[in-house]
Amino acid sequence: MTRRDHYADFYSQTALERSALEFRKLANRSQHGNLNVADFVEQLAANRPFGTKGLLVLKVDDFLDSKDYPGFVRYSPFEMHIDQRVWQKAKKGDAECNAIVAHELAHAILHDNADRNYSDDPEARLKYATKEYSSEWQAITWSDALICPEYLLEKDSAVDVLIEWHNIDKDVAARRATAFRENKARSHQNKCVTFCSSCGQLSAFSNGITRTCMDCGHRDLNKF
Repeated sequence: MTRRDHYADFYSQTALERSALEFRKLANRSQHGNLNVADFVEQLAANRPFGTKGLLVLKVDDFLDSKDYPGFVRYSPFEMHIDQRVWQKAKKGDAECNAIVAHELAHAILHDNADRNYSDDPEARLKYATKEYSSEWQAITWSDALICPEYLLEKDSAVDVLIEWHNIDKDVAARRATAFRENKARSHQNKCVTFCSSCGQLSAFSNGITRTCMDCGHRDLNKF
């Protein structure tokens, strides 16, 4: 999808994922339930004002099979426009179209008219190189987390499992699985590796108080 990026207020990945999870709870989805985002948008548009932006008006339009802009959001008036073919497929559970609708919902929730276009000058863009200020990165991160929350990844982060068992778009599944593994790696990078007192493998990560084996899962207290 070709889209011009905007310079938005700062959002960290953690804040975006937390926000997406809170909205997922509004849809009353269990940990095992797949989220149909088109149904969720209809629920939100009918019942939930978006702060000072007010109620979201859903517009299902004919974009003549446009691949560049299957959807967009306006803020004055506050409207979400989705291509009718994309919308119909999303309503039927198509994973790719579900992701497109989720992406536009992210823009509706996170952004407003105050967001500013990135400069077309590459040198000027360097001022805003930090991804947390990118409206597109924010929308991708938020919508990915809405569709594929961390509790699914905790159970199984294999991309094929996410696609087949949870009907998650392949690109979303790949991004979320990669992010999940990177977060896990970062969480252990400052921990000391020791021998496990249960299985004997050099795979127990210590956080100073306890140590947990990444092979057998055994956990015990460090001895000082």
